[in-house]
Amino acid sequence: MEGKKKSSESTYPCSSLMEGLSKFSDFATARIPPGPQFIPFNWAINSLKGLTGVYLFLIMLYHDNFSLGAWVYFTVHGSYGMFWILKDQIFPDSKFGVKITLMSCTLPYIVMYIYLLPGYRMLSTHSGNDPSIGRIIACYVSYVLGIFLMIGSDLQKHFSIKYNPGLINTGFFKMTRNPNYLGEILIYNSFAIIVARMEFWTILFYAYTIIFGIRMLVKDYSLSRKVGWKEYDSYLLLPKFSTSTVDNIVIYMFIAFGIFSMYITGGILPFLKELKSILIYQDSEHFCSLVRSSDAYGYLTNYISTYVSLIK
Repeated sequence: MEGKKKSSESTYPCSSLMEGLSKFSDFATARIPPGPQFIPFNWAINSLKGLTGVYLFLIMLYHDNFSLGAWVYFTVHGSYGMFWILKDQIFPDSKFGVKITLMSCTLPYIVMYIYLLPGYRMLSTHSGNDPSIGRIIACYVSYVLGIFLMIGSDLQKHFSIKYNPGLINTGFFKMTRNPNYLGEILIYNSFAIIVARMEFWTILFYAYTIIFGIRMLVKDYSLSRKVGWKEYDSYLLLPKFSTSTVDNIVIYMFIAFGIFSMYITGGILPFLKELKSILIYQDSEHFCSLVRSSDAYGYLTNYISTYVSLIK
């Protein structure tokens, strides 16, 4: 992770591309003309995240939506902003202390506006008033784990840089180089789980790949100049559970199968019932019929048949 000890040069692949991405990220974040860099970046971020709860409550009040789904969404998204501000006040991240131009300041507001739209539609149309118990459980588990990873890793990074500069490869950073980004992804996923609108997942997909992806690669490129980078063997984002690549592939295949199974069965509780039926009563026919009738299974079989016909 972050630190001050540097080696002579970067050994990161595609160094010229990474250098360009680094300059672009710096330009977009802080230096879009016109005007001087006079606005602290954390002011823009904190005002957006801190006022989210107020905004959501006003929407609930205006549309008279105090349903269970509305309250769950309000508690997770609103409290996230409060946790973020507390984190910034107690152990601030230096990258948010830079001064930015007025035009660069507008970018976070545009991004925030886009990813608040699905939540607004949920609250204003009463479309998610009665989420299932399984959906609520999944939402809160993802949220709590995300908050734990984000705050814990940022706290470790803050004090490690302060008292022991250098790459951090212990604690939260032992299995992944970006536990803070992984935490934020889980937090945003919790919002999407409870909102239950496909456009939210689409927005998050682009945010993860473009915004988070560029930031993680730029940070990796910077860290590759530091002493100890070559020995740094954790994964970029997903946790590295084992030193064996095969073991990690198997673990993530099980995780992916579990998520797919919960999707086709209708949630956590129906999945557990199906699992009980398979393990105790040796009855897998109903589960197999669900798999065969799912959209994902249809897409996969069509893809395989198309591929086979092409290679023939």
